Amino acid sequence: MKNRMKKVKYGWSGKFLIIFSLILSGILFVGQNVKAEFNLSDWQYSRIINNGFDNSGVILGSGMMKVALPKDISWTTGDFSELRVIDANNAEVPFVLTRNIKTPVSPVAVNILNASTDSSGSTKFVVDTLKSGIVRTNLNFKITNPDFRRQLSVYASDSLLPIDDSRWSLVSKTGYIFSFTDPSTNSKQGKSSVDFRANTSRYFKIVISGGQEGVVTVTGANVSDNTSITLSSYSEELPVTIFNNPKKKTTEIIFDRRVSGALSNSVSLFPKDSNYIRKVIVESSETNSTDGNDWSYVGESSISSISTSLFQGSQSKVDFREQKSRYTRISVVNDDNPPLVFEPKVTISGPILEVIFDSKPNNTYRIFYGNKNARMPQYDISAFASYIQADSLLILSAGPQVLNTSYIPPKPPVVPFTEANKYLLNTLLVLVVLTIGAGVALYLRKYLALKSQVKSDETRPGQEQGNSQN
Repeated sequence: MKNRMKKVKYGWSGKFLIIFSLILSGILFVGQNVKAEFNLSDWQYSRIINNGFDNSGVILGSGMMKVALPKDISWTTGDFSELRVIDANNAEVPFVLTRNIKTPVSPVAVNILNASTDSSGSTKFVVDTLKSGIVRTNLNFKITNPDFRRQLSVYASDSLLPIDDSRWSLVSKTGYIFSFTDPSTNSKQGKSSVDFRANTSRYFKIVISGGQEGVVTVTGANVSDNTSITLSSYSEELPVTIFNNPKKKTTEIIFDRRVSGALSNSVSLFPKDSNYIRKVIVESSETNSTDGNDWSYVGESSISSISTSLFQGSQSKVDFREQKSRYTRISVVNDDNPPLVFEPKVTISGPILEVIFDSKPNNTYRIFYGNKNARMPQYDISAFASYIQADSLLILSAGPQVLNTSYIPPKPPVVPFTEANKYLLNTLLVLVVLTIGAGVALYLRKYLALKSQVKSDETRPGQEQGNSQN
């Protein structure tokens, strides 16, 4: 009888374990799908690469060439991972973006010589870059003054000249450096570097004008032995909407790019006032929202204009991190000052990216884009791109955007079976629970009945023996 109980106990347990495992495996298997591999039909748009001579698109020459990407391409990804270059045989062509070319840059400290200050408060000194024949386009200064606004001029010479020698060659007289602390937030804004046209001289004379804050103290400067790839840029004038917000004490300047995806990283304003220093906040959005909920913070800077007997200078260009939203809002913080008056326009600027690839003769090439699922390609050309003289390459252009005739719209996302059939799944789970419960109840019923029968069988021989003795 005990053997019978073991068979019932382990037999029912094994059956329910197998049934439960099969049901659970079936639920987990439902809704699984396999992702398809990439092919040409996944890209929605294309542009032919023009050879610059006719509309055939046939590239007669060979070697490294670059294509300027149109600024109105509405990229669907922020890192250009969807971009592909395809030849006439629909084969993928390795390429590199100019922004991905990394040229070694080594900031080098330079010597400051013959520093002096004249009666007007102007600071003069000579910068020795230690080497000649290297292209210089920027000098960055270490200045200890907490707040200042200064005009700056740059002169150059291949040999060390006296500070006031007339043989110094003027390189730039439009330099502008400044630093100030926002009293409301205690944050610092400023610029301590000067850009100028390419120059290979070893020595540079710097003249920093005087100002009401006192003499500017320069403790050091540095240059770079090599300059990184400089991206080409574009400028576009746009109309703006101007609104003075008395509640926020700001002047809001909003402009519409008319398309999403066009890159921008700076904007020039046109204020009509003078003698001011204002903080500006840059925000972007895909919709021209009035409630402010859709605007995303991009960055902040400052604009200023000083016109006094000691100093003349202005800064109306606002730089910010690269963005590609359709709408941009510039909020000029007025605090308790009267709002500034602006002309109803801005000049927006941004980079023009270029694709560099190895062209084969008598071939045609196209650019494909418009695939949200594309990954960033990995090509060998990226490893040696820093050795490509991008500035000397033949520049090609991209034609108008056309719909890829091979494009197949992606299927709508597959809704998991468990999401599409929630009620059915709940019903199934209830049935599973009821089935398991019924099985457990049946098992217990049989187990208790069998146990009761065993006890009855065990007591019956004793009772029979007692009756026989009687």
